Amino acid sequence: MKPKSLGALRDVVTSKLIKTPQLMLLLMANKRGTGWTMTELTATTGLRPSVLTMAKKKLTEDGLLVEHCPQRDRRVTKVYLTESGRDTAKEMWSALRLLVGAEKEIRAGVV
Repeated sequence: MKPKSLGALRDVVTSKLIKTPQLMLLLMANKRGTGWTMTELTATTGLRPSVLTMAKKKLTEDGLLVEHCPQRDRRVTKVYLTESGRDTAKEMWSALRLLVGAEKEIRAGVV
């Protein structure tokens, strides 16, 4: 679903109740289909490991993210999006694109 107005954007974001660290984790997990380790996510996002762990826990509870230990190295856990997580990430990207477009129009004096 692509939001078509700023009101629709607000509805998408608030209906998902996604906080910034969760959004960052969701969008990063969507970026790479091969999964991310928490170490990689910490380095990429700049968020503290404790913040990412809380975001991971919430997204997992909501059914948007799953953890998987590869057979060859059980010390490493990777996170992946579920199908619902991929759908939510797509909605969030659409919402963010709309927001950026609206901001550009406001700065240009179009709105």
